[in-house]
Amino acid sequence: MYFIVQQFLSLIKLLHSDHSDDKIAWAFVLGFFSAVAPLSSLQGVLLVVIALIFRFQFGAFLLSWLLFSIFLMPFLGLLHSLGSSILGVEALRGVYTAMQKSDLLSLTRFNNTIVMGGFWAALLLSPLIKSTKVYYFLKSTIFVKVYDLYGKYGQA
Repeated sequence: MYFIVQQFLSLIKLLHSDHSDDKIAWAFVLGFFSAVAPLSSLQGVLLVVIALIFRFQFGAFLLSWLLFSIFLMPFLGLLHSLGSSILGVEALRGVYTAMQKSDLLSLTRFNNTIVMGGFWAALLLSPLIKSTKVYYFLKSTIFVKVYDLYGKYGQA
């Protein structure tokens, strides 16, 4: 629990700082994709490695992963329906069969309807996050305003 609170406080400090909006937005996009991908899958591991290698703000990545995981729970039925309809496309059946026969591609777990639906939902919705609207929403929250007040009056 302490780790989550610590990451949340580091995110508030990050939003208060002069870091690049693009890096924060990309951390949120990676967190969104990680929320719909199982950690034990190939893309789950790859997303964590990308977040570490490309030096995105790791606190923003972890917090967005947690928040999107919680936010998406009520929509699992919708993700299942989307994934089921995508996996039901007859023209792509050969591609799915080849993916399942491949040792490496079977680790993506795209044969799961929720994983496939979540991947496509993240693909379709990530431009909304990338446009940093989430960043400006978080920047305007009460937590950042309280941190601002603490910064002004706490050092006196």
